[in-house]
Amino acid sequence: VEMDETRENDDDDETDVSEKAHEFAKHLGLDFNKKDDRKYSWLAELAVDEPLPEGWTQHEDDDGFIYFYYYVSDKSSWEHPRLDFWKQKLKESRKNDKRDLILKNLQQTLAENYSDDVEKAINEAKLLFLKEDIMDLEADIESLRVKYRSVRDSIEAAAAIEDELGGGTASEEQDRRQKRTILSRLAEQLRANLAARERELRGLLQSLRAASQTESISNLESGHVEVKLEESGAGGLRATVTPDALRAMCEYLGVSVYLEPELVSVARAALEAPLPPGWA
Repeated sequence: VEMDETRENDDDDETDVSEKAHEFAKHLGLDFNKKDDRKYSWLAELAVDEPLPEGWTQHEDDDGFIYFYYYVSDKSSWEHPRLDFWKQKLKESRKNDKRDLILKNLQQTLAENYSDDVEKAINEAKLLFLKEDIMDLEADIESLRVKYRSVRDSIEAAAAIEDELGGGTASEEQDRRQKRTILSRLAEQLRANLAARERELRGLLQSLRAASQTESISNLESGHVEVKLEESGAGGLRATVTPDALRAMCEYLGVSVYLEPELVSVARAALEAPLPPGWA
């Protein structure tokens, strides 16, 4: 399936983007001189309109560069505190758009050439997407677990320091309480996100089990091969290739039916080719 991902700027397809969103888009790796990148301008706008996480503030240095300060750790960073989150959102949006295009092109290609195979191929592609989503989600969950443990460790470390230092002024005590409160809220948020992602993973695994039990998926994985021989006009034998045989040959050759439909003809030619002399 061929996809044009490098279409250049088109005067008829300009997107109005705020200056802040345009700057943030650069950190996301977006180039609004490219049409395929401009369609994600909405995501950059959402990112800059979103309030900073609790404890974070935005500042500008003497040279006009933006940086971010985190009150809890008393440290500054050039990187937006939610940059990784929005990069992930962009990755997911691109992935979904690419899949929609793959399915559209697949359906069109197979409908024109292998009309009986469309539904099975679509199911096979969707099953692959489902497996990819499960792997991505498992990695996301592990990342959340690491972040959650890190925040919990910070809370315990702060409590230990407070026990060691003892009282202090009223202002110092208030400062420590405020930092603990911010960390506790962050930990609760991460725990809620982790629980939600784990529920999502269970749902995907249930969908995978259900899909694997359907007749269409079973047929895709059965490995059944059948090549019928019919008499040709010249009096010899000509192979008639069944969909299952074609799919098995594609798998043997390493050809993806749904991502490389232009190479399916090679598998068909291999099945239809006569055997060498002496072979039966």
